[in-house]
Amino acid sequence: MTALIDIGLPDGSGLELIREQADQGDATIVVTTIFDDDDTLVGAFTAGAHGYLLKSAGPDDVAERLRDLQAGEIAISPSMARRLLGRFRQTAPAEFAALTARETDVLSVIGRGLTLAEAGHALGISGHTVGAHVKTIYGS
Repeated sequence: MTALIDIGLPDGSGLELIREQADQGDATIVVTTIFDDDDTLVGAFTAGAHGYLLKSAGPDDVAERLRDLQAGEIAISPSMARRLLGRFRQTAPAEFAALTARETDVLSVIGRGLTLAEAGHALGISGHTVGAHVKTIYGS
C-alpha cells in the first residue's frame, strides 16, 4: 500500500502521521506537499517517508514518479533532489566525503533534475540501480 501524505494537515502534523505509518511498516509513504524547504524535506525523510513530491510538479509528473516508486525506484521531485544534494554538501561534508564515487555521481546527476531512468542512461547504469544508490544515500 502507498500512502500519500501532506505535511500541512489542518487537524494535525503530517510528520506525526508519517512516523505512525512508518512504525506500522505496512505502507510506502510519499509526501505530497507544497513545502519546498530543506527542513521539511529532511524532517519527512527522518520521520520515515520513502518519497517527496511537490504538488506544483503537476499531475503527469506525480503520476510518473509514483510509477517509478512501484518499480522500486525513489519518488522525489527533481528540485527537491537538488535541494537534498545542496544541503548534503553544506551541512555534512564528512558524510558526503564518505559516499562512494558512484553515489556522488548519482547525486550530481539527479540534482540536475533528471529522472532516475535519465540519470541511469547518463551514468551507463539502469534507473533501478540509480534508485538503489539513492536509497543507500538516504540511509547514510
